[in-house]
Amino acid sequence: MTDTPALSLGGDALPHPEKTAAQAPSVVIGLATGTGEVRSVGMSEDVSRAPLISEIATAKEVAVKPPVPSAPSVRPAGQVTLSDCGCGGGANCTCGGNVQNPTLVFAIGKIGYDFGTDARRDTFIQHMPANANNPFAPQQLADYLTTDDHEFEAASLIWTLNLDETPIYAIQPAGPYATKGYELLVEFLKGQLDEQNRVELVSIPGSIAGSARLRSGQIIPVVVPRILGMYAWSPKALVALALGERPSGVEAEADFDTRANGLTNFLNRVYYEKRNLGVTGEDRALNYSATNAVQVTQVLDTVVSHFELDSILVKKSPICRPDSECFDVELAFFDPRATGDPDTVWKFTVDVSDVMPVSIGPPRTWKRPMRAVVVDLQR
Repeated sequence: MTDTPALSLGGDALPHPEKTAAQAPSVVIGLATGTGEVRSVGMSEDVSRAPLISEIATAKEVAVKPPVPSAPSVRPAGQVTLSDCGCGGGANCTCGGNVQNPTLVFAIGKIGYDFGTDARRDTFIQHMPANANNPFAPQQLADYLTTDDHEFEAASLIWTLNLDETPIYAIQPAGPYATKGYELLVEFLKGQLDEQNRVELVSIPGSIAGSARLRSGQIIPVVVPRILGMYAWSPKALVALALGERPSGVEAEADFDTRANGLTNFLNRVYYEKRNLGVTGEDRALNYSATNAVQVTQVLDTVVSHFELDSILVKKSPICRPDSECFDVELAFFDPRATGDPDTVWKFTVDVSDVMPVSIGPPRTWKRPMRAVVVDLQR
């Protein structure tokens, strides 16, 4: 049975002429539903209130209408909007306005590589020459990556910086000169295979940007390198570069060998005795001093030939220029023939505030009594 609306008129059925529009009689409509409930709706004959029902419908439409997104703000020229603040808050930073700087690295080690997954390894096996398709053989892989048709494949590997055969960083060049970075990595790998002038160590300055998972399951930080500071050398070649060719003559040869042994001793102590991850300011300053062999040679040239390197100290510099982080690297030399004589100390300052550390000012020297060395060792 369909619902039949019931009509009832309340008040005067017809308006009286003497009544104004504001006093016009109202009409009450009763609607009877199937449940027996009667719902009344009052209507006015005043034309000023006629749109009442339509106004209610319009209000409902406005209530359910989704909000209109605001227009994007205009960014002034030269201003960069941060996509992340380092705390994981993304564009809605929750760090209280304190933007965290990336972690800087200046590490020393050897170059290695990893495939990440078995599928990536099998890809290299299938595309390498049939007679030399062992990607775990560094020489075969280096030859494959240096061909004109496969140089781009260097970016498919996870290049690593190893310390005592242990990967400590994944190296991932980025930016417009990333290709040059991968070329250097391949060149370093080939240099480590050179029997005549083998590359012993490489330096990788850069900033940490994420992490990488190796095929073994190990997760290591990813370093985006600063190509300017990517060096590869052997202690023997570095000594030859800093000191030149070995001269002829008994006295000249003896003097050259003494200086070469002193530089080699310093480099070996930094590489092996003072090995580190190159993250803290002290470690970055020390590692940079090892790569800056020219400055170290200037120190060794002024030290008497029979002096030996005693200690290497790195400490925060008490004076530094604004917006910088300076450390003093002190090299103490002693005379083994006269243990009571004071040490000769050489100091040079390194600023590690940038990705690529730099030396500040010339080296300084002074004499330090032996008892001062004992105090430093006790600390």
